[in-house]
Amino acid sequence: MLVDYAEASKDKPDLLMRVLERLMDHVDCHFTTEETLMANTGYVGADAAEHVAEHRQLTATADVLLTAQREAPAILLEARMKILDGRTGNDKPEA
Repeated sequence: MLVDYAEASKDKPDLLMRVLERLMDHVDCHFTTEETLMANTGYVGADAAEHVAEHRQLTATADVLLTAQREAPAILLEARMKILDGRTGNDKPEA
């Protein structure tokens, strides 16, 4: 859905950046809340550390992609989203 919106907003890079930045704000809030809940409920150990590390990796990747979008908005966001999907294991099979 985000890729579809990006395609439809090619001529509105400022609007697209605001949407993406807001999405990252939501993701950051979600991860912070989840990590607090994990700590408060005693979810610790290797599994918890691995999960938090996945949060950090996803956030770092998204930050790189957002920076690239700010610096070169003409490059298709769809290509960047495919990179992000690949790094998070969320590849979807082709139809």
